[in-house]
Amino acid sequence: MKKNSNVLIFLLLAAFVLQVNVNAQEFKKYYQKSGKLVQKLSGAASGSQTIYWDDFGNKELTESEMNMMGMSMKQSSLILGKDMYTWSSSDPNVYHVDDGITEEFEKRNFTADDFARLSEEMMKQSGFEKKGNETIMGKNCTIWENTEGIKVWAWKNLTLQMVMNAMGMNMKYETVSLDLNTDISGSIFELPKDKTLQEKESDEKTQAEKEKTIEILNNMSKTENN
Repeated sequence: MKKNSNVLIFLLLAAFVLQVNVNAQEFKKYYQKSGKLVQKLSGAASGSQTIYWDDFGNKELTESEMNMMGMSMKQSSLILGKDMYTWSSSDPNVYHVDDGITEEFEKRNFTADDFARLSEEMMKQSGFEKKGNETIMGKNCTIWENTEGIKVWAWKNLTLQMVMNAMGMNMKYETVSLDLNTDISGSIFELPKDKTLQEKESDEKTQAEKEKTIEILNNMSKTENN
C-alpha cells in the first residue's frame, strides 16, 4: 500500500510540474500558444476535466468535476505566472500560493523542450518505462507504464490519456476533444468574484516537492554539461 501511495504522489508531482508556469515573454511551457483540452473520467469515479491555456501556458485554468461514492466535487486551479489560485464549489474562499518552483525555471531559461525532458526524467525516476506509441486524437503519444498499474499517454507536454489500477481503484482519463492554437477568452482566467481571496502558506509537502524537482533539475544540468 505504501509503495502504491508513493508512486501516486510522485505521479501527481509530475503532473504538478507540467501545470507550473513560466514567464510567457521569455519561456514556453507548451509548444502551442493556446489550447483547450477536455477529458472525461470513468471507472471508480466519474466526471470531467477541462484545461484552458494561453500565452504558451503563462495563463492556465484547470476545471474538474468528480463524482465518487455518491459525493460530487468541483474544483478549479488557476495559474498566472508564479501565482497559483485554487477554489472549490463548497468553499467560499479562493486560496493563493506562490508555486515555489517557477523561479528555478526562470533562472534556467526553461523552454517547452526543457519541460518535456524534465517530465521524462520524473517519469523514469518514479518507475515508469516507455512502452511504445499509440495514436490518440490524431496525435502520436508516448506510452509510459509502471508495475503499479498506472499507464500514461503523453504528447507535447500534455497527458491525453491515463489509466490507474492502483490501491484498489480503477480510473481512466481519456480525451474527448483537443483544440490547439484556438481563441481563448481572457475572462476564462479571471478569479471568481463571489469568493474571498485568502493567502496560503506552502506546506511541508509542497516544499518537499520543490526540493525534489530542484534535485532533478540539477542532475539534468550535470548530464548536459558532461
